[in-house]
Amino acid sequence: MTFETNVKEAQRFYYTGATTMFTSQRNERFSYCLYVPTLHERTERPLPLLVIMHGTARTAMEYRDAFADFAERHGAVVLAPLFPASLSDPEELHHFKFLDSGGTRWDQVLLDIVDEVGEAFRVQRERFLLHGFSGGGQFAHRFFYLHPDRLAAVSIGAPGRVTLLDAAQPWWLGVQDIGARFGIRLDVPAMTQVPVQMVVGAEDTETWEINNVGDPNWLPGAERAGATRIERLASLRDSFTDAGIGVRFDLVPGVAHDGPRVLSVVRDFFADVLAAQHEDAAGGRPAAPEERVTPAAFAHISGYRPVVGLADPLQTRSRYPQAITGEQRKGALDLLRRARAISLHDHPIRLPEPMTATSWSRWRAVGREELGYAGIQRSGLTGIFASANSWHTKEELVTWFGRMAADLAHQPTVRQARSAGDLAALDPASTQTGVLLALETITAFQDDPDGVECLYGFGLRMAGLSYDPGNALAGGLAQQQDPGLSAEGLRMVGLLNDLGVIVDLAHVGDRSAIEAAEASRKPVTISHAGARAVWPIPRLKPDDVLRAVAATGGVIGVSAAPNSTRSRRHPLHTIDSVIDHVDYLVDLVGIEHVGFGPDTMFGDHTGLHRARGGQDGPDYAYTPTEPVPAADEVDHVDGVENPAENFVDLVVRLGARGYPEDQVAALVGGNAMRLLTTVVDDA
Repeated sequence: MTFETNVKEAQRFYYTGATTMFTSQRNERFSYCLYVPTLHERTERPLPLLVIMHGTARTAMEYRDAFADFAERHGAVVLAPLFPASLSDPEELHHFKFLDSGGTRWDQVLLDIVDEVGEAFRVQRERFLLHGFSGGGQFAHRFFYLHPDRLAAVSIGAPGRVTLLDAAQPWWLGVQDIGARFGIRLDVPAMTQVPVQMVVGAEDTETWEINNVGDPNWLPGAERAGATRIERLASLRDSFTDAGIGVRFDLVPGVAHDGPRVLSVVRDFFADVLAAQHEDAAGGRPAAPEERVTPAAFAHISGYRPVVGLADPLQTRSRYPQAITGEQRKGALDLLRRARAISLHDHPIRLPEPMTATSWSRWRAVGREELGYAGIQRSGLTGIFASANSWHTKEELVTWFGRMAADLAHQPTVRQARSAGDLAALDPASTQTGVLLALETITAFQDDPDGVECLYGFGLRMAGLSYDPGNALAGGLAQQQDPGLSAEGLRMVGLLNDLGVIVDLAHVGDRSAIEAAEASRKPVTISHAGARAVWPIPRLKPDDVLRAVAATGGVIGVSAAPNSTRSRRHPLHTIDSVIDHVDYLVDLVGIEHVGFGPDTMFGDHTGLHRARGGQDGPDYAYTPTEPVPAADEVDHVDGVENPAENFVDLVVRLGARGYPEDQVAALVGGNAMRLLTTVVDDA
């Protein structure tokens, strides 16, 4: 490579991904940074432009980074301007919020930056998306008044002071003198054509910063819009709706005045806007593959909205992925797609966020569990067994399977799979993923084999024989005395074999598991557990059970449910603890019988169990039966926290632990694909 090429590549580095902070060439007092997605280099079409306006704290880069995954997923360029404080006064903080303060037209500054970015990058600068929170929310809604013709959508987050659409009040309380002040006519009909979101935390009730009478950013009469940000935003909404402007109003549960914590619903809003744009551009036809976006769950239901806030499937609490380079991630994704990676057990649903007893109860009562489609697409998985949770009744399970099948039928790249053949047919060069439906436990149908046939028709392809407390079919791992496989259990194993449903022994007691493995005519699985020899708790499996499963030709999926697959070597539960179980199992039963069933969700897994108030029964199954090294409990497993990150991180860490690529491919996909083929496709 020549010196000149090196210089060129180095220059290019700072203009892609998360860029450096640039000075505006049209006014050097102002600057901006960008996130430029990889799609920009692969397409000639202009990409959507998303402008994120900071608040008083000027955290432009933080907001830009929070939309990096969104930018990659939706092929959008993110622009985060930086309007510094103290331009006209050493103590000045607020001028930009009011658009014409301090001798500067701040709306025009933004338009100049947008035009400058449009000259350097392929973006849709004629109309762009705009979000601002707090002080940025003040800027955003006032900019909307002046320039609705430049906006594709606007998201207004928790402004402390609002300008109502009120012609009887002067600027900035109202719009009485907007024409004289700005030389721009208020165009309400144009405003009605722009999608509008208003978003605020349900706990955003502090008033110390927004009721500062006498300060430079106060006008008498501001209090008439309300005392809190929630009340003032509601007043703004009402003034919009009275004028015929539609508003999506999002009150985010459990959130105070915290901009980053409302961004999941902001991203959802903009995703819906972009999806609608793609539909319009394609004349109602599906967009081209590179233009596809992930629609919201249950998008086929007009007006559907979840009853509580849900976790963002692209956010993680894990610190581990931060240590993975872009090159490592790309290499891991390439291997995962070649290997046809399959998760043997996950609950890839979006849990309530925040997770409380109240939010869980409200979510549970509705009974719609939304899959985290954006996270699944990012995962690198070809297949994922999505399991219904153990608490569902028979009626709820029929509804769960039917709704999941209906929702998956209306997704563009994540779809329902019913066989290994379905997975093999997916394009390995794409982000297509097949979701196979599973039951954590068949308890609700223990006396209803006809019902099991119905679930098979909906797509059931794996079923747990029992759960921790045991049932009429088999003992559970939380029972002190396992009664063994019953006559009904023996018949159920036979029925599952005949149907082509994988028998799962993850929560089955030791004696019952061995007897079920011996009775099965097909390979069985432990979809999510680990080795009791590595960490001595009843939730994990002893050697004789592990050997019995391997003897059927089955596969043991190593779990990463918090505080389960610890190890003496790594007692604080992390990705390294999980791989310690892999090491042991490979030595015990051979690598061809080992896989992964992380047992993760999008959201607070341990918080779910707390919110359910002990409904999971006693903690006997997680209590060590031998002395072990002391370590704190964790609320998530670093490196294996949710389905979006799990397999990429595992590939990287397995390689670092010395596993060659062919063995990694077997662990993440090859073994599970063989199990699926033998049990399901050959039934």
